[in-house]
Amino acid sequence: MDQPSTMKLHLATLRFAGESADLEAPFQAANFRASLPHNRAALVIGALFYAVFGILDAMLMPEFERVTWFIRYAVVVPAIAALLLFSFSRAFERFASAALASISVVAGIAPPPVNYSYYAGVLLVLIWNYTFARIPFPWATAAGWLLVLFYEVAAIWISPTPFIVLLNNNFFFISANIMGMIACYSLEYYIRRDYFLTRQVEADREKIAATNRELASQSLEYQTINLALTKEITERRKAEKALFESEERYRSIFENAKEGIYQSTPDGRFIYANASMARTWGYETPEEMMTEIVDIAKQHYVDPEGRQRFMAMIEEEGNVEGYRMEIHRKDGSRIWISVNARAVRDVSGKILYYEGTNEDITEQKLLEDMILENERRYRYLVENSSDIIYTTDLRGTLTYVNPAMERVTGYAIRQMFGHSVYNLVRTDYREPMKQFHHRLLSERNASAYFEFPIVTIDGTEKWLGQEMQMIYEKSETVGYQATARDITDRLKAGEEQREREKLSAIVETAGMICHEMNQPMQVILGHAEHLAMIMKDDGILGPRLGTIKEQIAKMSDITRKLMNMTRYHTKPYVGKARIVDLDKSAD
Repeated sequence: MDQPSTMKLHLATLRFAGESADLEAPFQAANFRASLPHNRAALVIGALFYAVFGILDAMLMPEFERVTWFIRYAVVVPAIAALLLFSFSRAFERFASAALASISVVAGIAPPPVNYSYYAGVLLVLIWNYTFARIPFPWATAAGWLLVLFYEVAAIWISPTPFIVLLNNNFFFISANIMGMIACYSLEYYIRRDYFLTRQVEADREKIAATNRELASQSLEYQTINLALTKEITERRKAEKALFESEERYRSIFENAKEGIYQSTPDGRFIYANASMARTWGYETPEEMMTEIVDIAKQHYVDPEGRQRFMAMIEEEGNVEGYRMEIHRKDGSRIWISVNARAVRDVSGKILYYEGTNEDITEQKLLEDMILENERRYRYLVENSSDIIYTTDLRGTLTYVNPAMERVTGYAIRQMFGHSVYNLVRTDYREPMKQFHHRLLSERNASAYFEFPIVTIDGTEKWLGQEMQMIYEKSETVGYQATARDITDRLKAGEEQREREKLSAIVETAGMICHEMNQPMQVILGHAEHLAMIMKDDGILGPRLGTIKEQIAKMSDITRKLMNMTRYHTKPYVGKARIVDLDKSAD
C-alpha cells in the first residue's frame, strides 16, 4: 500500500484519518510495544510516590489515618500492582488504555478531607495521567475530567466546601486539566508524527532504491530524480532528528530509574545498562560496566551455572520474573539480586538479546534467611520439648501436637491430628474444660491455668496441668495454644501427704482420749478391787466386781493400743461400713 504524503489526524481524537486511516492499526500495535516498558516504569514510580505520601495522611488528617491508609495500601497500591502484573499478559494490549485511565481515576479516591487543601494531591494524579503515563489522549482526557467531576461531587454534596475555596480549587483543577490535555495532546501528536515520518522515511527508502534501479535506464531523468532525492533526504534528516529528540525524552526516564535496566547478549556481554544497574554491580558508570564485562557468568555469577539455568528458563517460558541469583560486585563483595527479563528475537525466532530489570534484594534475603533459621530453631525446641505443646481451633479440633503428646498419651500424632482434644479428656471433665475455653475466650485473658485428667491409649488415667493462650490472626481469635505437663506424680504425692496428715491427726486425737480416760479407769479399778476384798464372800456382788475388773482391763488394753498407733488400718464392720483395726494399727 502506498504511503500517504500528508499526515491526516482527527482533531479531537488524534486518530489517523482520511488517507492516513490505514496507519491507525499498525500505529496502535507499534506504540503499545514502544510504550509498554515506559508505562510499567510509570506504574512502579507512581505507586512508590503514592505510597510514600501516606506520611502526609498522618500529618494532615490523623483521625482519618486508618481510612486513608486503607485506601492507599489496601485499594490503590494493590490495584496498581495488579495492573502492573496484568501488563505482562497477552490480553493487556486490548485493555491497556482503559486500564491505565481507570487506575488514574482510582488513584483519586480520598475520604472527606480534614482541610480543603487535601485534594490538591489530585493535581499529582492529573500530572501522572496526562504526561507521565503514555495514555491515549481521549482516555487521559476522560480520566482527567472524571477526577474533576468526582471532586465537584465530593466538594459540593459529600463534604461541602466554602465557595471561595471551591472556586480557588476549581481554578487550579480545571487549569491543570486543560494544561494536561494540551501536554498530552502535544505528546501524542509528536509520537504520531514521529511514527508517520518513520513510515515516510521507510517509504522514501523504497523509493530511493527504486530510483537507483531506474537510473541506468532513465539517465535523462537523473537530474529531476536527484532533486527529488535531495528533498527526500532532507525530510528524512528532519524525521531522524525528530526521532532522536523523541528518544532523548524517554531516555532520561530510563537513565534515572531506581531499578537496574539492562540488555545483554546470549554470549554474556552487556549492550545496555542504566546508571542504577551499574551502581548495583559496583561500577562507576554504565560505560565502564559494558566495557569491562565480557562474560557475565564467569566474572560476576557466584554460581556460573546459574547463567545457563537463567537462559534455559527464558527459552522455555519466554520470560522470567523474580529470578534470584547471587553475584559478585566489582569489588568482590556478594549481593543477591532479583531479575525480571525477557528474550528479544529476530523474525526467525533467534534470540538477539535479553532485556529486563534487576534490583538488590540482599537485605530482604538476609531477613528471609534469618526468619527461616528462627523457624527451624523454634520447631526444634517445640519438637524436642519434654512438655506437651498443642494447638486447636475454636471448636477444640487439634491442629498441631508435638511428640511429647504422643509419649504421654500413647496415641500416634496421626491419630490425634484433626480430632477433638476433648476426646482425650476424662468424660466427667469434658464439660468443665469446654467452659474453661469459653471463659478464656470471653474474658480475653492473656493466659490461664487448668488441670484436668486424660485417659491414655491403654486406659491409664493421667493428670495434666496446662497453661493456655488464645491464637490471633489479624486481631481475630482463631484458636488456642497450650503448654501442658504431666502432674500425676505431683498430685499423688500430695494425696499421700494428706493421708499422713490425716493419720497424724487421728493418732494425736487417740492419745488425748487415752490420756483423759486412763485416770478415771484406774480410779474405778481401785474401787472395784477394794470392794472385792470387803465383799469377797458375797455371792452376788463378788462375780460382778470381777466382771468390772475384766472390762477395765480390756479398756486399758484398748487405750494402750490407741496410744501405740503408728499406722492407719481398717476392717469390715456391719454391712458395708469399715472401722479402725486397732490390732494392725498398733503393731
